[in-house]
Amino acid sequence: MLDDSGSLVLIHGPECADLAAAAGPAAHGVKHVLAVADLRRRTVEGIHAPSWPDQLVDPDDPALILYTSGTTGRPKGAVLTHGNITWNTINQLTHIDVLSTDVALCVAPLFHVTGLGQVSMPTLLKGGTVVVVPKFDAGGFLATIERLGATSFSVVPTMLQMMCDHPGWESTDLSSVRYVLYGGSPIDARVAEAWLSRGVVLQQGYGMTEAAPGVFMALPEGAPSRPVSAGVPHFFTDVLLEDPDGHQVSGPGRGELLVRGPHVFSGYWNRPEDTAKALTDDGWYRSGDVVRVDDDGWAYIVDRVKDLIISGGENIYPAEVEAVIAELPDVIAAAVVAVPDNRWGEVGCAYVELRSGSRLDEDQVRAHLEQRLARLIDLFADATGDHQWIHVDVERAKDGPFGGPIAHGYLTLSLLIPLWSQILVIEELDMAVNYGLNKVRFPAPVPAGAQVRVTAALAGAEEVNGGGIQATIDTVMHLGGADKPVCIAQMVHRYYKG
Repeated sequence: MLDDSGSLVLIHGPECADLAAAAGPAAHGVKHVLAVADLRRRTVEGIHAPSWPDQLVDPDDPALILYTSGTTGRPKGAVLTHGNITWNTINQLTHIDVLSTDVALCVAPLFHVTGLGQVSMPTLLKGGTVVVVPKFDAGGFLATIERLGATSFSVVPTMLQMMCDHPGWESTDLSSVRYVLYGGSPIDARVAEAWLSRGVVLQQGYGMTEAAPGVFMALPEGAPSRPVSAGVPHFFTDVLLEDPDGHQVSGPGRGELLVRGPHVFSGYWNRPEDTAKALTDDGWYRSGDVVRVDDDGWAYIVDRVKDLIISGGENIYPAEVEAVIAELPDVIAAAVVAVPDNRWGEVGCAYVELRSGSRLDEDQVRAHLEQRLARLIDLFADATGDHQWIHVDVERAKDGPFGGPIAHGYLTLSLLIPLWSQILVIEELDMAVNYGLNKVRFPAPVPAGAQVRVTAALAGAEEVNGGGIQATIDTVMHLGGADKPVCIAQMVHRYYKG
C-alpha cells in the first residue's frame, strides 16, 4: 500500500511501532515516520506548530484513500471525496436518530469504512462521543457498554453471537443501548432473538468501501420482523438490479446490485482499468453482489456473483444454503463452496462447524436442508440426458418456498408459441417455423394450474432465402391480472407463402 499510494509520511501508534519499522518505509518512498506520541509532545511543547494554508476545499476534491480487497485479491485504493463522505454522513443521519448525547463504541478500525463512515463521522457531526475500542473481547466489550453507558455500536454478527454466548451476557446492563448496527453477513435467528429479548434494536446495514459505505439499512420499525434483511436504500441512494441478460429493474426482483449517488466513489487510485470495469458510463457502481428486493422494498443479500454455483443448469447461491444450515442450534458456522462433479459439472459442498459435544450428523443436516429448501427432482434427465428439464416432486413441493409445484421455465415457454399464433394471423400461409429464441428469462415462478396471459409485439421483420419472412417477436407472459411478468422472451419465427 505504501508503494501504491505514494505516501510520503507514515504515522503510527505505539502498538504498531515494530510493524512500521519492519515495513522498511524508506525503501517505499516514505520521507517521514512519526509516532502519535511524538506529534502530541510537539504540539504541547510548542516545538512544532504547523501553519495550515487557507485553502478552500471543493466537494469533488479527494479526501482519503481507503484500501479494499473485498474477495478479489490485491487491495485497491478507493478514492473518496469530501462530497462522498459528507453525503454518506447525511444518509446515515437520515436513517438513524443520532443524538448529541450518544456514546458510540467504535470497534471497527478507522482505516475501515465502517469505523469511519458509519460510526465516527455521523456521531461527531451531531456532537456525540466516539470511544475507540482497540481490540474486541466479548467480556470486555460487554463491560465497556455498562461502564460507559454506551448507546450504540457497529459490529459483525459473529461479535453479537460471542457476546450472547459469554457468561456475563445475562448480568450486563444493556439498558443504555438504543440501537446496534451490524453487517458483513446475515445474522443467526437465535442471536437476533437474544438481543431483541433484551430490548435492543438490531439494524442490519449493507454497503461497501466504494459507497463510503452506506447503501441499505433496516428501519427500526420493520427490523424486528425482518431480522435478516439489509433494509431499504438510504435516502440519497439509487439502486438497480441487473439480471444476467442485462435487464435492469429497481425492484422487486433479483440480480446484481448497481448503486449510484453522491456518496459513490470517484474511482480507484491509479487504476483506470479497474475503475472502468466498476463504474458504468452513466455512473452506476457494479457491486458484484446478488440482491433480492421484495414487494415491500426490503432487500436481502443473496451472494456474490462470483460465488454462484451452476449445477446441471440450475443456479445455487451458497449463502442461501449456508443460512439454512445455520438455523440448526448445533451449528456454529457453515460455508458452501463449489466442487467438480462428473454428472452435474459442479455441485455444492458444505463445511459445517459444530458446537462442542454436538452429535449432529450428515443425515440430519441433509434432512433439514430437504425440508427447508425447494428440492428439485430431476426425473427427465435420467432418460434424456437433458439436465435443463427439472420437475418438482409434488409432495416435497408442499413444504417448499412456493407452497406447491411450479411449472418449469421451459414448460412455461412452450405456451408462447400457440398463444402467439392466436395473436398474429397470416392468410394464405403455407408454413410457419419456430426458428428459435434470441433471449429468455423467468422473473417469477408459475404455480401449477395458474392462468396466464400473453402480450406480444413485432420487433422486426426481414426477408430470408427461400421467399420467407423472418419475424422477431417480443413476448411477455403474466399471471392472470398480475403486473409482474413470469416469462420474457424474444422469439424468432419464419413464415413461408406459396
